[in-house]
Amino acid sequence: MSIDHAAFDARLRALLDDGRIGEAATEAITVYGPEIYTLLSSIHRGHDNADDAFALFCENVWKGLSGFQGRSSFRTWAYTVAWHASSRVRERQMSRHEVQISDSQIAGLALQIKTDTSSRLRAEKRNRLREIRETLPAEDQLLLVLRVDRELEWRDLARVMNPSGELDEPLQPIDTNPVLNAKEGFEMEPADHAILEAHMAQLAGHFLVDADGKVAWTQIEAPDGPNSIGIFPTPAEMIAAVERLGR
Repeated sequence: MSIDHAAFDARLRALLDDGRIGEAATEAITVYGPEIYTLLSSIHRGHDNADDAFALFCENVWKGLSGFQGRSSFRTWAYTVAWHASSRVRERQMSRHEVQISDSQIAGLALQIKTDTSSRLRAEKRNRLREIRETLPAEDQLLLVLRVDRELEWRDLARVMNPSGELDEPLQPIDTNPVLNAKEGFEMEPADHAILEAHMAQLAGHFLVDADGKVAWTQIEAPDGPNSIGIFPTPAEMIAAVERLGR
C-alpha cells in the first residue's frame, strides 16, 4: 500500500493539535507499523526479539507521540523510535523478558500487525540478496533498508541514527568524541588522553546489591561493543530488577 507521507503528517498534526493523542497513536501505528515490523524482523532474526522490539516501539509511540514537534516527518521520527527500541532489545537480549504494552487497544493492534506481517514475510520468496543482508550488522541493515527499500533521504537517515542533530552525518560512537569536543570547546587534559589510550572511553555500570551485600544484578554500558555506548537501563528495567530480587 502506497502511503502519502505528507498527507498523513498533516492528518497527524491535526489530531495532535486537537488533543486526540490516542487516536493519533492508533493511526500512526496502523499506517507505519507493518514497515517498522518488517525492518525489525530483518535486524532481529530471532522472532521473539523482533516482537519485543516492536512492542517497545509501540509503547514508546503511545507514550511519546504528544512530544512529537514535527521537526522531521513522522516517518523519520518513527524509524528513530524503532532504532532506539531495537538497540535496547539487542543490548539486553541475553536476559530477555517480554515487553508489555500498557494500553490494551495498542497491544491488540500491535499483535494484529505482527501476525499479519509475519505471515506475509513467510510467504515472500527468500532470495540471495536478502539472505546476505541478514548477515550484516544491525547498523548496516538499517542503512540498506531505509536508503534502498524505503528511499529515505540522507538527511533523514542522519536524523534516525543521530536524532539530536549534533552531527552532520552518522558516525560510530568513538568517532564522535573529537567532533563533539570541538563543538563544546572542550580541551582534553593529559589524564583524559591517558584514559582514552588505555580504555577508549569510560563506561557506566549499574549494580543492584542485595541485603547480604552481594551484587544481584548488573548492567554494564556497551557490553557488545561501541555501537551500544550511551544505552542505559530504563527506570522500568531497574524497578523490575528490584522486584525480581524480592521474590
